[in-house]
This record gives sequence, C-alpha cells and structure tokens, in this order.
Amino acid sequence: MIPREEALYYLVREMGGLGIRAGEKHFEAALEHVRQDGLAGLRNIEIEALVEAAMLRNREKELDEAVEEGTAGEQLSLGVE
Repeated sequence: MIPREEALYYLVREMGGLGIRAGEKHFEAALEHVRQDGLAGLRNIEIEALVEAAMLRNREKELDEAVEEGTAGEQLSLGVE
C-alpha cells in the first residue's frame, strides 16, 4: 500500500492545481488509511484535499463510509456507542 503521506501529498497537489491529477491509486490508498485510522493525525488541508478528490470523482459516499469505518474503533475505545 502507498504510504499515507505520499497519497495525501498528491491529493493536496491536485487540489492546489500544482500538478497533474492524482492517480486513482493515491485516492484509493488515502481511503484505505481512513478506513483503518479514521481522520486521526490528518491536517485540515489534507482533509480538504480528500473531500475535494472524492467530490471530483463522485465518490463522496465511499469517503463517508470510510470515515465511519475508521472512527468506529475510536468510538468503541472511548466508550461511545
């Protein structure tokens, strides 16, 4: 799997118009990291880039599901149901 930092780097570049569109592999890798860890540790600009990339690809629902999946573990560890 592509490292989280690399995937988000390309998504942020895409959002800022600083290069060619990020590859699907970068978006997929970012989603996989969100499924595993939620949004923990992400900077605001990285979250914005992820949301914009999802919107550009018409995959907002998939991003929502990944966030829910990634935060489910956090909620359990905090005792939130």
